[in-house]
Amino acid sequence: MILTVIRIGMVYSVKSNQVIIEMTQDANNLVDIGSNAIKRPLWDFDLDNVEDIADTLILDESVAEIVITDDKGNLIVQKIKQFPVEDRAFLSRTRQIYFNDTHIGNITISFTDRFYIQKRNTQMLNEVYMGLLEIMILGVLILFISSRITQPLERITNIAQKIAQGKLDNTIEVTMDDEVGALEKMISSMQLQLRTHIEEIEMNHNEIQALYEETTAMNEELENLISTLDQNYQETIVVLANAIEASDHYTRGHCERVEKYSILLADAIGMTLRDQRTLRMAAILHDIGKIGVPSEVLTKESALTDEEFEIIKRHSEIGYQIIKDIEFLSESAQIVLQHHERYDGKGYNNGISGEDILISARIICIADAYDAMTSSRAYRKSPLTKSQAIKELVKGKDTQFDGRLVDSFVERLTKKEGVLVNIWDR
Repeated sequence: MILTVIRIGMVYSVKSNQVIIEMTQDANNLVDIGSNAIKRPLWDFDLDNVEDIADTLILDESVAEIVITDDKGNLIVQKIKQFPVEDRAFLSRTRQIYFNDTHIGNITISFTDRFYIQKRNTQMLNEVYMGLLEIMILGVLILFISSRITQPLERITNIAQKIAQGKLDNTIEVTMDDEVGALEKMISSMQLQLRTHIEEIEMNHNEIQALYEETTAMNEELENLISTLDQNYQETIVVLANAIEASDHYTRGHCERVEKYSILLADAIGMTLRDQRTLRMAAILHDIGKIGVPSEVLTKESALTDEEFEIIKRHSEIGYQIIKDIEFLSESAQIVLQHHERYDGKGYNNGISGEDILISARIICIADAYDAMTSSRAYRKSPLTKSQAIKELVKGKDTQFDGRLVDSFVERLTKKEGVLVNIWDR
């Protein structure tokens, strides 16, 4: 009975929505028909024909009013159908009338929902009759069935409720051989299976809990080990960098500063943390190949001979060879090899250019040059100011350096260190 009432209510809701949808569709169709029919006579200013069309449209049982105006809103034709107050217009639709892409007027048609409501009510009355018939038939069936199975079902229901509460020790006495008896047997079997499954679940839960605790402890130990290894890697790299700088007091701290400037630029262009880690190691070790360069060449204060310059140029290749076979430095090794390549292809060791140079190598090239210009060197005791060094970087855009990276470096450096410079003042 409840389902029947619910169904009738749902049908009422659906029918009401259908009334609105049907009425809206009819209204849109009729106003489109009217606007198409009236545009030619309205263009010709054939008012008699316009009024005849309006008379035809008003004959539709759902139309309450028709208003036709010119393009400035002046009334041309108005047709009103008399309805009781309760049947006043429910909705209106307006269309602009165009002829040869020229706006010549408007048509507004107002509609009443009276006839749609009558249609819905008739359909709903039929649904109510059917619902009452269903209720009567259902009532008879319920009385018949309840006389046969009410008591056994109540007993089964009580047992099922106890099972739902976790009380699985209750037994079911099978008293019938029909469908109800089969149901009693099924519930009894289900009760036994549930009890067995719950015991297995409790056992598995204890095993899983113990395994989880063991895994958690192993993960913590592994994380500590990874952290220790990473720290050892970093310390090893710093030791190597210090070994580089030990032979030349002028470059002390150079590798650390190149690392700082490189990460500053990498962060500015949105480089991933993984790539920044590889870049950081390469920046610290970019001059490790100078271990293979004689100290008298590194610290020479006068201009280098061609032969000495060739020796210096080999330091990036030497650095690459030193670290390329170390697994966690293999990616950094390629960056070390390329950090003296120029954007225009005139650098060393391989004379590659543009985007063929790793972006991390292009970054270190800028950071290395900036720190070299702003630090004391054997061949130049007086360093450039930060402003002067930035101007030199700008001069080297798209020749020695990647121009876009120079712009990003200058922008980030001026924000971080407050360097004020007119880069066009050369």
